[in-house]
Amino acid sequence: MAFVLTPDMLQCPDCGGNDIIAQDTPATGFRCAACGTFMERRGPVVNALPKDLSRDTSANLGHYEEMANSGNSQLDRRSRTRNHQIKYETISGILGLGGDGPRMTVLEVGAGSGAHGAESARLGHRYVGLDLSPAALYRAARTNSVLAEASLIAGDATRIPLRDNLFDTVFCVATLHHLTEPLDGLREMIRVLKPGGVFCFMEPRWCYPTQLYSYLRHPGVEVGTFKIMSGRLFRALRRCGVREARMTCCVYTPNRPAWLIPVYGVVDRVCAAVPPLHALSVVRCTHGVK
Repeated sequence: MAFVLTPDMLQCPDCGGNDIIAQDTPATGFRCAACGTFMERRGPVVNALPKDLSRDTSANLGHYEEMANSGNSQLDRRSRTRNHQIKYETISGILGLGGDGPRMTVLEVGAGSGAHGAESARLGHRYVGLDLSPAALYRAARTNSVLAEASLIAGDATRIPLRDNLFDTVFCVATLHHLTEPLDGLREMIRVLKPGGVFCFMEPRWCYPTQLYSYLRHPGVEVGTFKIMSGRLFRALRRCGVREARMTCCVYTPNRPAWLIPVYGVVDRVCAAVPPLHALSVVRCTHGVK
């Protein structure tokens, strides 16, 4: 099902105003009547990046634009891994995206390669993908034809250019730790979620060797790594007024080497079944109801 953005769904990324006008000439997109900010539409992608990006946000934008424009995008490689599938299966189960349930409006914050969004769209949900990188979204639209009827927005996760209470479900995977203040992104996710809607966000544990290495290699990109603490997240969710929130552990083993995957599958099942072993999880998923 298509999700068509209309002016009454949008919020200006610069002034926060709601007086948005659709514009068809000379370029297609949306304009803020209050401050004049123009959000250009090219295909399914609307560019709603704010003009005054912070230093950390600009560093992330440059990093992911370069990655998306490379001939063999790391984003695409990640989307084909075993652990990617485990993550999406976990998200789908929590949000109720699979099976014969109702078709829902879904927002993903940090859409990346579009792999999660493509799966949501194939299941018949009305999907919107937000990502900082326009290049990543253009690539996602090219490589996932099902996203041609979705809406993809280039925007800042700490200033989502959408109005309150729009979505049945909101999720993100490994996005919050790229924000200078992860709680700013969390609050925005809850803001655009309908009352009674379900949210879900996954983050890698900072002490996992791969995540720690990523931080040491790109501290300006992985800037919020040490601010993703479960207690801090739950306190922020309570301040947002969510009805309930809990944490689920998932992903215990790496993607490689391929010949060990059958063994890893056994390890994953054992760890999931024995609560004391949940401390070994690579990824923690926080989810609940607004």
